[in-house]
Amino acid sequence: MRTAQARGVALPEDFVRLVEKAHEMYLYAAQPDHILPMFNDCGTQPTDPAPYLRGAAQMFPRADFLWGASHGQPALGPVQGKGPRPITPRTRGPRPATM
Repeated sequence: MRTAQARGVALPEDFVRLVEKAHEMYLYAAQPDHILPMFNDCGTQPTDPAPYLRGAAQMFPRADFLWGASHGQPALGPVQGKGPRPITPRTRGPRPATM
């Protein structure tokens, strides 16, 4: 997407939404230690989604992407009503209301 933007190429809005939604998967799938679980044949090394979420935070102005990129630092917590909140079995507290 950055290459297209740098070259002035307009991307279809539905494609941009799909790319944003694909990055949300990193928030939803991350374990409490902020590492992605190893699915199928994804390799033998755990994957840290922080670099992907840093890139997503640059493309999409979302506090939850910044939060994921920071490994869940409280100061960068998800903003109420702005995107998904990662839910894991160890998540505590009420789920923020959505707008």
